[in-house]
Amino acid sequence: MASDMEKTVKSWIKEARKHGFSDERIRREMLGKGYSSSMVEKILESPNIDFKKYGLISLGIITVIGLIVLGVIYIPSLIPQKCITDQCFISAANQCKSVEMDKNLGGSVYSLSERNCIFTKTVKTVNETETPEITALLKDASMTCSYDRNGFNDNLVTTLSLGIDNCSGDLKDALEQLLLAA
Repeated sequence: MASDMEKTVKSWIKEARKHGFSDERIRREMLGKGYSSSMVEKILESPNIDFKKYGLISLGIITVIGLIVLGVIYIPSLIPQKCITDQCFISAANQCKSVEMDKNLGGSVYSLSERNCIFTKTVKTVNETETPEITALLKDASMTCSYDRNGFNDNLVTTLSLGIDNCSGDLKDALEQLLLAA
C-alpha cells in the first residue's frame, strides 16, 4: 500500500505530466525538493494509467456491446415475419412468433396477424359479388383469439368460420349472424 507521501508525489507527477512537463524535468524538481530517488524513479516508471477514466470508458464500451447484443436478439422478435403460405403462418403462430399474412378466402381478403399468442383476423376487402348488406356487415370487421403455445387452431387460417369459439370481436359476431341466417 502506498504511503501518503507516495500518493502526494504520484498526484504531483500526474499534474505535471498533464501540463506537459517531461519526466526528466519532473525528476530534477522532485530530487531538488528532497524526495528519494528510488521513490521518484518507482513512480515515474509505473504505468501512467488513469483507472477511473479507463474504467468509465470500459463500462461505456461494455454497455454499447450489451445493447447491440440485446438488439440482435430481441429486435427481430419485434418485427413480424411475413408469410405467404398457410403452413408458414401456422408454424410461426404455434410458436407465438409475431407473424403477418394476407389471406384470400372466398374472394374476400383478410389480414391475419399473431403477436404473443393472440391471433387477429381483419377483413381488408369483401368479395365484390357479396350483397351490400353482407359487405356492410363484414367491411373492416375484426376478431381476436387467444391460445396457448403449440395450441393454435389451423382452421383460423384455412377457413372463414371454424375455430372461432375462443374469439371475440365484430367479425366473430358478423360470422355468427351469417351462419344463423344460412
